[in-house]
Amino acid sequence: MRLLILLIIIRLSKVAICLKEIAIGEDCHRNEECRFMKYSKCLNKKCTCNTEFVYSVKLMMCLLKAESISSECLETIQCISTLSSASECHQGMCKCKNSYSYKNNINKCVLDILLVKECEIDSDCHYRGTDEDQFECFLGICKCKMPYVKHQGYCVQNSSWTWTSFTLGDVLPYMLTYAFFYVIR
Repeated sequence: MRLLILLIIIRLSKVAICLKEIAIGEDCHRNEECRFMKYSKCLNKKCTCNTEFVYSVKLMMCLLKAESISSECLETIQCISTLSSASECHQGMCKCKNSYSYKNNINKCVLDILLVKECEIDSDCHYRGTDEDQFECFLGICKCKMPYVKHQGYCVQNSSWTWTSFTLGDVLPYMLTYAFFYVIR
């Protein structure tokens, strides 16, 4: 009799729960139901990847989101989730697409705004591999800051820079702006 009661108690303590295999995006009620997908959880009654992961439809798994440019990746979705749709996974590393540059201060890939293109602020003007301090947004147009000069679409430092080396075209915008603000004061 004692042995029978002991066996019944042991059997009751090991009750197994069968769970349906639930995929990302499907309805769930608790985290255990999403356990078939590594790095997932039940959130708002849907199986979803954990916060620092993104779902790959192609690989059918949760992949770690890229932290920044040059992060390792298997798919572009890892880069896009952090760096914007202007990024891609290329040879296992996140990079900005052509015509886009990485902006460290916002951790995003942004469109290159070249010289003589429209802009709103100085930081809008940049080009891949160049120093942002070379550009300025002047009257809504990207241009080279002094002492840089435009050469083949780039801002290069003029080694012979002096006040006398400027043409009227170089200084006229500054003179007009000064005159405009002087008049409206």
